[in-house]
Amino acid sequence: MDIKKCKVGTRVQFKGTIIDGLNDITSVCVRTDDGSTKYISPENLEPATSHYDPKRKFRKGDIAKVDYKGRVRNTVIPEGAEVEVLKDECDPCRIKVKVDKHIDSDGWIYVNVDHLVLIKPIEEMEKEEPYLVDTGAVERRDGGIIMCFSYGEYGRDNADRMARKVCDELNREYKKIKNS
Repeated sequence: MDIKKCKVGTRVQFKGTIIDGLNDITSVCVRTDDGSTKYISPENLEPATSHYDPKRKFRKGDIAKVDYKGRVRNTVIPEGAEVEVLKDECDPCRIKVKVDKHIDSDGWIYVNVDHLVLIKPIEEMEKEEPYLVDTGAVERRDGGIIMCFSYGEYGRDNADRMARKVCDELNREYKKIKNS
């Protein structure tokens, strides 16, 4: 949870309520449901309810969390894992998401849309990180290729890794300029 969203009275999934502002720059005071109080880092907190419209369809680039809603599943993606949506939601039952190569050799798998919870929509990411990586190329989200690494010259994994490094650096610089 972002430190800016930690406001007194906000319900969090830790099963408590934020009752006091920052203790220092790294923690907030939370009253648990049993009445005790604890200081907790904002990174360990999530809002108790999603602040995104639950009726919103998933879009390509969204970040979602796998949530089996308490049902024990024998599945390849562990509960709580964060995945990137690879295609806009059009099928009412399933959606294509990006997974690690050790889970599926193609790097993607179909997941039931009922088992996903939206964490960060693409609209927010476009504002925060204007650069992305796509098949060995660093691109602007609004169009245009910045830099391309050839699969033939570097190999697929190395080209993607090099493009990811450049992309991360460009996004870091963008955030630094935006925040100053």
